[in-house]
Amino acid sequence: MALSKSSALETEVSELRTLVNNLLDKANRLTSDNTRLREEIRHLKKLKGQPKIRPNKKAP
Repeated sequence: MALSKSSALETEVSELRTLVNNLLDKANRLTSDNTRLREEIRHLKKLKGQPKIRPNKKAP
């Protein structure tokens, strides 16, 4: 009986880990989609995008 409870818990933990990983993947995809769509909106409104910061040059 103790083995079946342990096995059931391991199965549930495994399922929860899979679910968490799927949710994290989805959150990452949604974040990248959101960024892409914000950039497209800026472009369509003819607004400036994110500033491109160049590294400082050393003076000779």
